[in-house]
Amino acid sequence: MRFIIELAIWLVSAFASIYAEELWNAKSARIMGGIPISISDAKFVVNIRSYGNYKCVGSLITPRHVVTAAHCVFGSWRRSLKVTAGVTFLKETGVQRSIRRIFIPSAYDRPPLNMDLAVLELSSAMYGDNITTIELCNSTGQNYYHVYGWGKTRYAYPSKRLRMVKVPSISRSKCLKSFKNFNVQITPAMFCAGDLNYRDACIGDSGGPAVYQNQLCGVVSWGPECASKIYPGVYTNITHMRNFIENVIRK
Repeated sequence: MRFIIELAIWLVSAFASIYAEELWNAKSARIMGGIPISISDAKFVVNIRSYGNYKCVGSLITPRHVVTAAHCVFGSWRRSLKVTAGVTFLKETGVQRSIRRIFIPSAYDRPPLNMDLAVLELSSAMYGDNITTIELCNSTGQNYYHVYGWGKTRYAYPSKRLRMVKVPSISRSKCLKSFKNFNVQITPAMFCAGDLNYRDACIGDSGGPAVYQNQLCGVVSWGPECASKIYPGVYTNITHMRNFIENVIRK
């Protein structure tokens, strides 16, 4: 019976997700201009797979909890998802876990992807070579971020290897100005980053970490274009979402 109920919920959520995607035509699944790295350089980075296919990026914040973007898992059937850790290349098996529970803020709004964050509780703790956790952001005044993912390096060419790009932060006033004609609200749960010169997160990097001084400060959320000269990338603000994350961990 529980299986049937979960299937029904998944079908309803899937149709809602498709409808929302039609309303939101920006490239919400958004590393261009970055460099290839090894997982040993970012042991907290995991990838999320749906029915065995790569879908999004995540960050291991405890051995049993992963932070990613809400739009990566919203409308997905929980049993179809797995988290893979300890891999540099997507073809590697690594250490895999299924997902026990998915937590998304009740105020998550799609569109415009406000509070675009999810915490995944894993079926069991993740341990192994090249696997570790990252602490949540407790610093302010960041002037750059390191962003990680397996997303596209060009519009037509996905990366099969983990990559990293360093992007500068963008002031809130400049961010608001960039999107003033875009008919979208940049909320306190968001911040902007990118140098507007072909260095950015891109399609497939959704949910990926934006890291400053070894702390998880942002999550790749959305952007109208990859490495646009007009629009910066938009990230979920971990400082703003910290209470939600910590409450989930305590459950």
